[in-house]
Amino acid sequence: MISALSTIVPIFLVIALGYGVRKKRLLTDAFMASGNRILYMVAIPCLLFHKIAIAPFHGSFFPWLIAGCVAAIFSMSLVVLFLGKILSFPPGKYATFIQSSIHGNIGYIGLAVCYYSFDERAFGIAGVLAGFFIIAQNILSVVYFHLIADPGIRTRRETVGKLLVNPIILSTLAGLVASFFHIPLPVIIDKTLMIIGKMALPTALLIIGGSLNMGQIFTDLKPALLSSVLKMVGLPLLGVGLFQLFSVPRSLWVVGIVLLSAPSATVCYIMARELHGDPALASSAVTTSTLLSLFSFVFWLALFL
Repeated sequence: MISALSTIVPIFLVIALGYGVRKKRLLTDAFMASGNRILYMVAIPCLLFHKIAIAPFHGSFFPWLIAGCVAAIFSMSLVVLFLGKILSFPPGKYATFIQSSIHGNIGYIGLAVCYYSFDERAFGIAGVLAGFFIIAQNILSVVYFHLIADPGIRTRRETVGKLLVNPIILSTLAGLVASFFHIPLPVIIDKTLMIIGKMALPTALLIIGGSLNMGQIFTDLKPALLSSVLKMVGLPLLGVGLFQLFSVPRSLWVVGIVLLSAPSATVCYIMARELHGDPALASSAVTTSTLLSLFSFVFWLALFL
């Protein structure tokens, strides 16, 4: 427990710092927007490519761990689909409730927790997993928005098109190719990627803190709390059951569980706006789950690390 706290609390103190400097207007809208683009398009892809490329391929790619995580996300989506039907949500809220319960903040918070909690080998495994998480989460989100909120064919095609050129997915695939074929990185490239990668996650945590909307936390609080529990408790529990079923080595469980328990992604709000969802619920779910993830991460790391 003490070890988990000593890892997780500093991460959330950086998030709190981001919230504080945002309130003091030291983080401006322009900086948040440009910083987010740099992180998403450059810094995090560089970090992932570098860590995966230098890791032994057979030490980073575990098909049954990937299968267990993807199956857990899909299974939870069916559980939430049934639950949302019982709760009689209107279409936009229904689709957003499903997405916020399965779509985790992998790129910023999930990977940050992995980076500061695990050794290089385990982080390489997390980096490979991240690509598959992003594919599964985005495809399922688009499908459910289509089936429930029906935003129109043009929006769906644009969203799927963006998924195919997602920089995190592309960097993961490139890293896997470099690792599989043992392609050495020139020293200058290696050190450049290392420098860029080291700036990625601290900056991401600051921006996450700056993007928290405390004013929205009491908007749709009950469904936001329910989706947070499903996302950060129910989904990892499903993962544990599937890891046992698929005979995933227990030493690998914690990597999958950390990513499965990541709070709802900030992109939930963006997609809710673009795909006829419920932006108010999405904003509340993102803020609520991010705050509660301090406790869920400590719990899961203390249990499995």
